[in-house]
Amino acid sequence: MLKMVTAQIISSQKERTSNLSTMKIFSTSVALFCLCFVFASTVLADAKVSANTPPNSLSSKPSVPKRVLGAFVGTVVGTPICFVRRAAWDEKEGVRGIIGDTNNKVAVVAAGAFWLPFSVVTGFLEAPCYAFKQSMCNTDKPFSCEQFSLGKDVE
Repeated sequence: MLKMVTAQIISSQKERTSNLSTMKIFSTSVALFCLCFVFASTVLADAKVSANTPPNSLSSKPSVPKRVLGAFVGTVVGTPICFVRRAAWDEKEGVRGIIGDTNNKVAVVAAGAFWLPFSVVTGFLEAPCYAFKQSMCNTDKPFSCEQFSLGKDVE
């Protein structure tokens, strides 16, 4: 009897913990959605205002919320893009550093297989820094290719 009561108490505590975790996740999701809605509404309002202004006016610069949202999205989206680009660039440079400029396919494959783990780790470590740098340096052009690490400066 005592075992059944303790098992029931433990199962009810697990249910409460599970419900609490679900509520925390739900409330966090709602808060993030509201925050994104606030930023998106100001960005859309800014886009309508800037469409009516001539391009040479002083108000043709993007607004602060649009810059902040662009920098955040550029960092989040640009990190995996930058990871792939940095790893590929480092692989190419590492192979060229090991064997030089040669057309020997066996040497290229062997050096590439040797250097691949190093280029992946280097790309993984450098990608957030480069993505953040690209996103912050291009806040005057929010949501542009350069802000998403698609420009020539990453390589």
